[in-house]
Amino acid sequence: MLQEKRVGRRSWKQWLAGVPGFAQMADAHIDDLVDFMLEESMLIEDQGMLSIGEEAERAFGRRHFMELMSVFTSDPLVSVWHGRSELGVVHPVALRAAKEGPLILLLGGRSWQLNQVDWVRRRAYVEATHEKGRTRWMGTSTPLRFELCRAVASALRSDGPSVLSRRAHDKHEELRSTFSWLPEEGTSLIREADGTVRWWTFAGLLANSTLGELLGPLLRQPARPENFSIRLQDRTTIDELRLRLGNVRNDDALIAFSVDDDALQGMKFSECLPLALAHRVLAARSSDADSVRTCLSQRIESTSLADDRGST
Repeated sequence: MLQEKRVGRRSWKQWLAGVPGFAQMADAHIDDLVDFMLEESMLIEDQGMLSIGEEAERAFGRRHFMELMSVFTSDPLVSVWHGRSELGVVHPVALRAAKEGPLILLLGGRSWQLNQVDWVRRRAYVEATHEKGRTRWMGTSTPLRFELCRAVASALRSDGPSVLSRRAHDKHEELRSTFSWLPEEGTSLIREADGTVRWWTFAGLLANSTLGELLGPLLRQPARPENFSIRLQDRTTIDELRLRLGNVRNDDALIAFSVDDDALQGMKFSECLPLALAHRVLAARSSDADSVRTCLSQRIESTSLADDRGST
């Protein structure tokens, strides 16, 4: 519309018919989007022709519609601030509200309690705390893809390549020994020597965050999503885990976890979407439904590291 000034109510679809997002949408849903933008004055219609509306001018017209013209491919990370000092960046999934207690982050070797998130400016404000954040090397606020996490698991099960340096080789062997319980396929419920219970999925941060939502009361609070594992209540058994997952295995809403209304402000062009659809879009972007389904379909093994023998 910026280029042509006016575009036909029907003919504009010909321009975008090949774009996957539109190609996968039903015509009725696309019409609903256009109707919503007309109602919100994002668009105006005159004799079947659409053009930019006053609300779109207000929301996006500054600096010559730069928001419409710019394209980004990186994840919309959030910077973390303590006073005037920037501590680092995290993925929005790491800032999802904890069900019980404060949300604790580990940045710069220290633990920080989340106080406030400015989704428009993509800033999170924290204060120092003595509570523990995610201190394990395998836990990070940067999301890794399912394929990469499963490749890590594969590397922990196999001999290292001959090109490794001596120090890298020794570290790889140390990690292989630590994860000697890794199965060839599937996932593992591990009870560590100190009583900690973790479900090792090697599924990535987005999938584990969704799986944590599905686990409900079995999830240890405050929840801290990680790439490789999910911390469960210390007394969780393999039977309880299997039963819980069995109840959600056929759930059609694998990505329908809670989304904070304020978080929608940080999603580009959320003003153009009805609230319910905006929630679905943000939930879908913050999850990995295919990887969740893969984990739900795989065998779960159980091992106790409380003694030298272990039990499976």
